[in-house]
Amino acid sequence: ARRQRHTFVSSPPGVGKTTLVQRLLTMLRNEEGDAGVEVVGFYTEEMRDEKGNRCGFDVVRVGAGPPGSAPRTALARMGQEPPKVGKYSVDVASFEAFALPALMARRARPALPENARLYSPPDGAAEAVGLLEEPEAGAEEAEAEEAEAER
Repeated sequence: ARRQRHTFVSSPPGVGKTTLVQRLLTMLRNEEGDAGVEVVGFYTEEMRDEKGNRCGFDVVRVGAGPPGSAPRTALARMGQEPPKVGKYSVDVASFEAFALPALMARRARPALPENARLYSPPDGAAEAVGLLEEPEAGAEEAEAEEAEAER
């Protein structure tokens, strides 16, 4: 099976993690077009009051959600209700209802190669291919043997 890579961005508050994600999404859409690459997930975005002070966080969906659903929902607001993270009360139920379906739907689909692009050979049989990595020699045979063993 192909090894997936994940990137985790961590830094102190206010240094630009969300801005980085938003800019990368914009660059990807500009490079590939809206239909070029399916991006599914979410990020959190700070909310500020009328004085510019941080008052909480929203979770923002990336990619399509259920028909008629809002693209964002409240995640945490200043308060005393548990569970709390720092001075914020976290709405776990809303987060799970909003963000987790996107992650679970993604897991149900087969993984594409890292840096996948759609390749259409002259015979018209389109397939997803990776531009940076080629499958290891014998990888297809090993995957077929694994699948056979699972049956």
